[in-house]
Amino acid sequence: MNMDEIYAAHPELVADARPGCGAGARRGHLEVPDVPAGTMRGAAGRAVDPARTRGVRMRRLGAVALAVLLGTLLSGCLAGPATPAAPRAVPVAQLPEAALIYPGATPLAQGAQSGQGGFIGAQASPQEIIAYYDRELVARGWQHRNDPPIMSVQEEYSEAWLRDGLVVRLSTLYQKDDPRLPPLAEMQRYQTVYRADILDYRNRK
Repeated sequence: MNMDEIYAAHPELVADARPGCGAGARRGHLEVPDVPAGTMRGAAGRAVDPARTRGVRMRRLGAVALAVLLGTLLSGCLAGPATPAAPRAVPVAQLPEAALIYPGATPLAQGAQSGQGGFIGAQASPQEIIAYYDRELVARGWQHRNDPPIMSVQEEYSEAWLRDGLVVRLSTLYQKDDPRLPPLAEMQRYQTVYRADILDYRNRK
């Protein structure tokens, strides 16, 4: 470290000192005495040991570095653990419930109003089909909700189950000649025709 660096770092220690001062040199009214080589003059003309000055500076720098380190560690503790990213929503078609079907039932030809789940024919009553879906879905964490049928689309019975922004809606249908439904002749081969759709409301506010 040269003298200029020491002056810049510690002006309070060398306010009256200048490099190159010899015997009889004056700073204003102050007589500056000679000092041994390897030392510098401090305030009031006193000799200052460069090694001691370096030690003072290093202790100050160490204290500053320690304060910065402690502040960084403390801020990290106060902030707590980082929040994990939200898991990506599973597409409806990949949900296990999308493959749920009454035992022995058969997918039918689709009409114009087949929906996501499609039409299914079963040799069972509407009550038996609803009871099966209720048993399976409640066991998987879905909550049952009464849902009235939509008469304008030939629904006879309907029920719904909710979980995490998703709705499984099951509806049984009247067997009528309607272009929105499978062909009537095909529907009449089964005791009940129904459909089960999964409605996704996860991204809606």
